[in-house]
Amino acid sequence: MFNRTSLQAAAALASISLLSGCGVFSDSESAGEKRIVVGTTSSPSTLDPAASWDNSWELFRNVFQTLVSFPTGSTTPQGDAADCKFTDTSSRVFECTLREGLTFSNGHKLDAKAVQHSIERIRTIDHEGGPNGMLGSLQTIETVGERRVVFRLNRPDATFPFVLATPAMSLVDPAEYP
Repeated sequence: MFNRTSLQAAAALASISLLSGCGVFSDSESAGEKRIVVGTTSSPSTLDPAASWDNSWELFRNVFQTLVSFPTGSTTPQGDAADCKFTDTSSRVFECTLREGLTFSNGHKLDAKAVQHSIERIRTIDHEGGPNGMLGSLQTIETVGERRVVFRLNRPDATFPFVLATPAMSLVDPAEYP
């Protein structure tokens, strides 16, 4: 029968084995670029973020950009296309300033108006089973110049940055996604 020390040693050995198998310990070959391929056996239900609340998100995460995102290992949304923060003490005004020089893959400008269009079209389309339900606290979206977007919420909502980090809030080109 195992005693406590034997169980702890076995657990430590198993943990080390798992870590080395996951590539935590590096060798000289790991300095090069390596790719991870994410696959699925499911077809996306749609290629429109305004109508999706399913496995299509993994595709969106790899195709579209969002204002904020979750960097690997993070549990807090951080700036992606923009630097964003609450600008009041009641978590009702969330402002984002876009990075300079952003464009969509077709070369069209990704500006504050495109961000406003991307989020408002989710509300306008209001696809059954789509992501509009996540925007329940959103009252208005305002643009200030070409790079600043102000989200005014109808109630305090500290989770709003997490909503914006979802692939459903992908930024789309107004010319391509009317």
